[in-house]
Amino acid sequence: MATPTRTLAVDATKFLRSRLYNTGQAQEAASWTIPPQTVARLTTIQARVSLSVKMASAQDGTTSDLTAENPDYDLSTAIDPGAAGLRQKLTSYGDAHFSLFMRKLFIKAMGYSEDALSRPIVGIVNTYSGFNPCHANIPQLIDAVKRGVQLSGGLAIDFPTISLHESFAAPTSMFLRNLMSMDTEEMIRAQPVDSVILIGGTCAACPLSVPSLISFGNPQAVTRRRRLS
Repeated sequence: MATPTRTLAVDATKFLRSRLYNTGQAQEAASWTIPPQTVARLTTIQARVSLSVKMASAQDGTTSDLTAENPDYDLSTAIDPGAAGLRQKLTSYGDAHFSLFMRKLFIKAMGYSEDALSRPIVGIVNTYSGFNPCHANIPQLIDAVKRGVQLSGGLAIDFPTISLHESFAAPTSMFLRNLMSMDTEEMIRAQPVDSVILIGGTCAACPLSVPSLISFGNPQAVTRRRRLS
């Protein structure tokens, strides 16, 4: 069977149908179609973008074939579900290429290059909080870890999780410790990371986050900040 031509209209249909399905509107998702006037507009936009790329390529002498530069743009090749780095744990939009495109579209706005995004990703669990004095120097430690990871050829990205301090949790941090462990585990599972580094500084943060790292199952490192007396 012939593969349908990839167009903005086709991708938009898949995306919106998947959104309807994910919100419990399965019947509407199966029958929904893009209005003809919208299809015409999307086709015009796609044609203009293609023409702009060709004109820019003719001026600077570069190729307009993005697949030659990066296989992520080769729509005829399926994305490996077991891929590492940014290509893993793609959002369920119903189309893996579209999911990867959306992910790269957003994160490139933060200044990342194609080279950086092709590296293995090392996640850093950030437990810093202004209400947690024991974690006051976490930002400086994260910066030091990032330098080491990137000098070794990886891409270090930090993300937050719950931060607990016994003196700043009413009536007691004991009520929140299981929540911290679950939060850390689920965020690790959700993010596209190949390994994880946890930096903590209290008797609550480290013991409760270690089980989440063990459940993650990928290579990991645990670093504890030692308080100076």
